[in-house]
Amino acid sequence: MNLLKTSNIILLSSLFLTGCGTPEKKTLTQIEQQSSKKETTQQSTSGRSSAKKTKLIIPEAESTSSTASPSDTTESKDLSAEIAKLQTTVDRYTGQAATKEQALAAYYTIVKHQYSTEELTNWLEENDIAKKLFVTDVSGQNVMGGYNQEITTVFPKNTYTISTSPLVRGSVTFQLINDDQIRVFEVPSHFQWAVNDTEFSFKIVKGYMTHPEIVTLDHPDEELLNLMLENLDENSY
Repeated sequence: MNLLKTSNIILLSSLFLTGCGTPEKKTLTQIEQQSSKKETTQQSTSGRSSAKKTKLIIPEAESTSSTASPSDTTESKDLSAEIAKLQTTVDRYTGQAATKEQALAAYYTIVKHQYSTEELTNWLEENDIAKKLFVTDVSGQNVMGGYNQEITTVFPKNTYTISTSPLVRGSVTFQLINDDQIRVFEVPSHFQWAVNDTEFSFKIVKGYMTHPEIVTLDHPDEELLNLMLENLDENSY
């Protein structure tokens, strides 16, 4: 009787242990598989995240490097177009070939407002230098004297400059329209402004080349004219 009970107890314990053991093994396997899947998923997600971040950085670098160039190119093209347009305007000015006497009359017409005939005579009679007046045909020459290579505008045909030594006595750049009129371009004798600043230089050049003054030609008396001819450089013309 006691032996039977003992056997039953042993049998029940064995069955209980056998039935409980199997679920524990299955649960452990599932946990390991789930852990493996999570690691795989995290690695895949991490890889996609890194790839996305890399893709975001590249376009930003590209867009930053290409912002300034188009604007600079456009401004340069616009200025070049304006310079070419100015030359078209300047080429419309027509003038006649001027004689030495007409060129000296043009100089006299402009400077007589600053110097009297007596002052001009005294200056020309001084023996400090050999020649004091110079007439140059500047047709086709740069309107800035080449001080800024980007300003390519040149004087129209039959344009002359009368310069003096010393330069303090002034200079005159003109075209002879007819026997009674001249077209005067107020070209400075010195280019003190910023010649390396093309935009600023162009504004100055455009000002004196598109707004010439039409002036009635005045002639010096014979004595002063002869004195001017004596002081005219022989290489003029």
